[in-house]
Amino acid sequence: MNPKKDIQHSEPSSGQVNREREHARETIAPPIDVCETDTGWLLVADMPGVSKDGVDVQVERGVLAISGKVANDPPAGRLIYNGFHRMNYFRSVALSDEIDRTKISASQTDGVLTVVLPKAAAAQTRKIAVQAG
Repeated sequence: MNPKKDIQHSEPSSGQVNREREHARETIAPPIDVCETDTGWLLVADMPGVSKDGVDVQVERGVLAISGKVANDPPAGRLIYNGFHRMNYFRSVALSDEIDRTKISASQTDGVLTVVLPKAAAAQTRKIAVQAG
């Protein structure tokens, strides 16, 4: 199994192109890691400053789209100097047929989004019992 074929950066569809153009000046692609496990893949995206309520994860036409909206409020108190340019996040990846799209789940903790992409039953390794005789 080739992880590079299972999860790939995709060429956006026309709907995604419009969505990406709309936010092109405001968004950046979050860095991601993709790890393969026995039962699927984990996609981990770093989106600092994004709360759980600011995250959106969608699957449409075989493409996983993740976005995160950063709150514009300063962390605490009255803002004296603004050294951070708060950007929103958007990234999409193509999913292979080996991923069970109905069982995808996501969680977010401290600005790190983890998306669990389970393998479809047909793609999972299965041990075949050998019988005597």
